[in-house]
Amino acid sequence: MFWVRLLAVLPMLSPLLPLVVLSYIVATLRIPMEPETLYEDAEEQAFVRSVHLAPSATFGELRHRMRNLEYRLRRLEAYVTSPEFNIDEDLRTPSKLRSI
Repeated sequence: MFWVRLLAVLPMLSPLLPLVVLSYIVATLRIPMEPETLYEDAEEQAFVRSVHLAPSATFGELRHRMRNLEYRLRRLEAYVTSPEFNIDEDLRTPSKLRSI
């Protein structure tokens, strides 16, 4: 990073200052402010904007979503490890029913 800054400052100390200023203005006008492929979709763009506008509300909503997902995952784990899951699996599999 030091070398980039040094390369940017050195032309300003030389007689090429008007050329540096002109190239800076041209680059400012030609380079887009935001790349077209900055966001993958509109949902990601809306999320980034909401973080900039109201970060505490956005993170509160994320916390709520994660809490809800954690609750659903716990219920799923409890069901899969329960005897009820084994009974349901036995009833769903036709080959096991035929052998009985």
